Amino acid sequence: MVYKHTLRFTLFVSILLTSVCTPSTFAADNNVITVAVLPFRNISQSKDLDWIGYGFSETLSTKLSNLSSINTIERMHLTDAVKELKLQASGLIDTKTVSKLGKMVGARYVIIGSFQKSGTQLKADARVVDVQTVIATKGVEVTGTLDNLFTLQTDLSLKLAAALGQKATDEETEAISKPEIKSMTAYEWYARGNKVYADKDLETAVTCFSEAIKENPNYVEAYNNRGLAYIDVGDMDNALSDFNKVIALKPKNAEAYNNRGRVNYLKNDIPQALSDLNKAITLDPKYAGAYTNRASVYSFKEDYDLAINDYSKAIALNPANVSAYVERGNVYRNKKDYDHAITGYSKAIAMNPGDASIYLIRGDVYSDKKEFESAVEDYSKAIEIDPKNDDAYSKRGFLYYLEIKNYDLALSDFNKLIELKPDTPFNYTQRSWVYKAKNNMVMAEADLSKAIEIDPKSPDLYSDRGMFYYIDMKDYDKALSDYNKAVELEPESAFNYTQIARVYEAKEDLDQAENYYNKAIEADPKSADAYRDRGEFYNSKKKDYKQAISNYSKVIELESDGAFNYIQRAWVYDDNKDYDSAIADYTKGIELGQNDSYTYFKRGLAYINKKDFDSAITDCNKAIELDSKYTDAYINRGVSYFNKKDYDHAIADYNKAISMDPQNALAYSNRAWSYKESGNPAKAKEDFTKANSLDSKYTIPED
Repeated sequence: MVYKHTLRFTLFVSILLTSVCTPSTFAADNNVITVAVLPFRNISQSKDLDWIGYGFSETLSTKLSNLSSINTIERMHLTDAVKELKLQASGLIDTKTVSKLGKMVGARYVIIGSFQKSGTQLKADARVVDVQTVIATKGVEVTGTLDNLFTLQTDLSLKLAAALGQKATDEETEAISKPEIKSMTAYEWYARGNKVYADKDLETAVTCFSEAIKENPNYVEAYNNRGLAYIDVGDMDNALSDFNKVIALKPKNAEAYNNRGRVNYLKNDIPQALSDLNKAITLDPKYAGAYTNRASVYSFKEDYDLAINDYSKAIALNPANVSAYVERGNVYRNKKDYDHAITGYSKAIAMNPGDASIYLIRGDVYSDKKEFESAVEDYSKAIEIDPKNDDAYSKRGFLYYLEIKNYDLALSDFNKLIELKPDTPFNYTQRSWVYKAKNNMVMAEADLSKAIEIDPKSPDLYSDRGMFYYIDMKDYDKALSDYNKAVELEPESAFNYTQIARVYEAKEDLDQAENYYNKAIEADPKSADAYRDRGEFYNSKKKDYKQAISNYSKVIELESDGAFNYIQRAWVYDDNKDYDSAIADYTKGIELGQNDSYTYFKRGLAYINKKDFDSAITDCNKAIELDSKYTDAYINRGVSYFNKKDYDHAIADYNKAISMDPQNALAYSNRAWSYKESGNPAKAKEDFTKANSLDSKYTIPED
């Protein structure tokens, strides 16, 4: 989520200007412009004055936002951009870097500056960098004393507005000229709080804001920023209290409703979060951040169309907001509207082509679309931008391994991944998959063991190696040893008990297998998977259908909205020839969303066994509608027509089945019977003979 006019950027910068222009270069525009204000760099001798730079940033942002034609960028966006660009607090950066930062946060202009205190005199200068042209204005400056800081900030704000080509109305000028606060002591505590907040010293930040409030109990901005600090330390109750105070002091403060909406969202009070965000937008219909925040809540509620609408409004208000395009793309992806998602990501990339993370996200969507070569291109581009991006190597390597089956390229990527992150156990696990695919079991085992060496307390890693011994090596004793270790480390987990049970199944020790399935349920009586696994064991191994049904019924009790749970129980009913119960479960599964061709086929088969051929035909029709190449569905529909003595339709279905599978003996045998019953013995004999030649179990009946 993003927020308006909050604590801002954590960087002091000194700009190496590559080009300059006069303030008139920035022509006035009828549209709202978006501006980011960075903390001013302290070039004085005393670092204890750093707070002044943060004071300039915060106050200039607030004052400039009084102009209806200016929106300012939130501190959170700026902080994320600094982290992404890996900028240093005292580093020198040029206007190109400032421009890149501006594109990342959706700013049209970025204000940078510095200040110096010498004796009683304070001098501050600032420049405006055009993000699109990478051109900077000549500096504007103010000079005075620290005692007159508020006046200096007002003068500098008006000069910067002019440099931005924005003429303030008399009412806006009056608002800009009005001091936020009269107490310099309170303001210093407030600005110091902003500085230490940027340094992630949250407890000290809370203390500083509290001191500011002590000096001035009606200090709205101090309550607001203390509320944000409370959010970051996880103290939602105090954060809520502070934003309530802001609203009490300033009932039309849209930012306070926005921030309180954030707190309520984090407290999972979704209705109140929406109420607050709605109020923020009512108070300030051009509040782009409130739209993106409300979109986030809608997305959480899976109200995707409403989320998309709000992101679109935010983009309309600030077309330079790259993150809004990305976030809207994420919602489209959640809707499985991959083409619109890709369009949004592509727009974001065009606006900020140096952001590797957007290529990674777009690559993921190409992978969702099964366009694996395009996904690889995007992952490769991310690596080109950021050669140390371990996530890109991981994603590309996994794609090479799982989908493209180029194991050499996969191995190369996982090798690089391990070079970058040698202490991450999962990287070795991933590489072990490739070694297994290349049938290099020695290296696969070595990687799984290396992962355990790095983190010997991880039950999952022992489970992974146990799976390797069980499935790939058939070394059941080693598998049991690893699974038992996993159980020792995580005794409350049902999964490893069920894995031990499966190993005993493979060893044909069904008593021990049953014992460990029972242990799995004892470890976690709420585990639907444990009951499901035991149900499958009773059904397939013990042939104890009553126990199987009992276990699957428990699965449904624990997960009553799981469509597939009913389908699994239906299969057991089918095996036990309880077709009425099977049909009831298939029907329930379909109602809950198990809308696949196989489920309709299976229910149709149950209807055939009940001799309800009309219902069987209806289900076979649906199965064929969902999968037009479903040979068995055509055969079963043919069986239903045959039993209704509709031999022409039966023969047509068998013809279709044979055209798709010319070696299907059953289709020939069934068509032969249809020919025979319809009075065509010659064709019947021909088909009986063909069926017998394909499979000797289909005998040729005597005339």
